[in-house]
Amino acid sequence: MVGGTNLTSFFGEWKFHYTFSESKSGLITAEEIDPFENLELTYTGVAPEGDVNINPNKCTSFVQNYVFFSIEGYENNIFSSGDKITVLAEFNMYYAEDPEAPVVLSVLEKQYTVSGLDVYPSDVSKLDLTTVMSDMYDTANAYVIDRVYSKNTFNGNNIWQYNSDIEVKDLVITSHELIYLQPKINSEKSNKMVIVYKITYTAYNTKYTENVETYIAVEYIGFTTDEAMTEIKYAGEIEVNYYSMDIANPEEYASFYNKAIGVNTETHIIQTLVLPNAPVASTETATETAAETEVVT
Repeated sequence: MVGGTNLTSFFGEWKFHYTFSESKSGLITAEEIDPFENLELTYTGVAPEGDVNINPNKCTSFVQNYVFFSIEGYENNIFSSGDKITVLAEFNMYYAEDPEAPVVLSVLEKQYTVSGLDVYPSDVSKLDLTTVMSDMYDTANAYVIDRVYSKNTFNGNNIWQYNSDIEVKDLVITSHELIYLQPKINSEKSNKMVIVYKITYTAYNTKYTENVETYIAVEYIGFTTDEAMTEIKYAGEIEVNYYSMDIANPEEYASFYNKAIGVNTETHIIQTLVLPNAPVASTETATETAAETEVVT
């Protein structure tokens, strides 16, 4: 009613639908589209820096071409399982409204819960590490054999380094210490499980005898587990620490530890664990001497 005039009787009955006015004669109806229908979200990576991936490939071609999705309030897109996120939908820059066939988005936001992300475990006690530890020993064994019988590698004093007649006996690889390095939040570092092996042997020739005690750190890097921390999801990589076998005296172990492990203090939580009886792989016999490798766990 305007100025005493009934607009309904003057103009006919009007129906308002969103921003489009429609009369009974020449009715134009805006098509409603739910942009979230068949929208898929996948969760990848490792908490607390997991990724949320929005995949509209199963949505209608209209949605794929003209709708933009974003996550409300998350610029860095890093997540943990259990996080509640809101996905927003809006027309993108390529959409041009057609007055003869208008389209509206019936839903502009929807909430999802992040789930299923792998984790760097805070507790490895539930994991079956038998295979991992066997592989770590194999790596240690091969590295030690190569180093001990190399004439170009430091393994003690000068007679060992320069004399090609040196022989080795009583070579023993002993599991010494098990350490787990858990990344601190947002450190952008992978986790590490480290087994330190003590290496002892006697190097001798006709004039000198040298008793060597040194250490090697084998690292199992970047492995992840399920949320329950009972299953290894990503197998990780096995590497030998750069500082392995760079000392020859027992009293130098603290220096080795600081270089190989302690250096991670700022980026990782360092835990010393109870060392189980590591599985013993078949020992490799060196070809340069008749000495055999003994393994003590």
